Amino acid sequence: MRLPFVLAVGLAVASGLVGPGPAAADDLIEIASHKWTDQVTEDRQHGRTFTETAPVAPLNLWMLVKASPQALKALAERGKLPIFHQWFRVAIAGTSAEGATEMIDSIALDAGRPDLLRQLGLEIERRGFFDWRTWSRKDNIRAGTWLVRIKYADNTPLRCGGQACEFRITVK
Repeated sequence: MRLPFVLAVGLAVASGLVGPGPAAADDLIEIASHKWTDQVTEDRQHGRTFTETAPVAPLNLWMLVKASPQALKALAERGKLPIFHQWFRVAIAGTSAEGATEMIDSIALDAGRPDLLRQLGLEIERRGFFDWRTWSRKDNIRAGTWLVRIKYADNTPLRCGGQACEFRITVK
């Protein structure tokens, strides 16, 4: 079962918490940290982490994402939001989508809750940017090498260090 997760920061844009400001899409969002993990806690932190291999058990790709209010506004105006995790199982002959006929299952974050929007607004006021913990999860993962690509809503890749953001792990 594929469960790519959606970064629903578009709700923050619609809420009026962001201001104007153009920038190139390649440098608007920073993935400050990522972890392969067995769980995500109630306070949105990662659990036990894996680096190169993980057991055949539910697996999450957890990320700490940073952006400015201007970045979110620019991304929303360009049709780049939401952001998706696309899970692939790497095959001998290449990379193939796993599971159902549609590649993406979208699950919205709870970013639209009024209490979280207030917190986001306070964080933006105080720091000039916000960070958001987000993740996607595969419950019924099979053994093999897995790849998660990070894509904008228009299917263009989010860039990390000048390259498309992709994260791999082997499940044994």
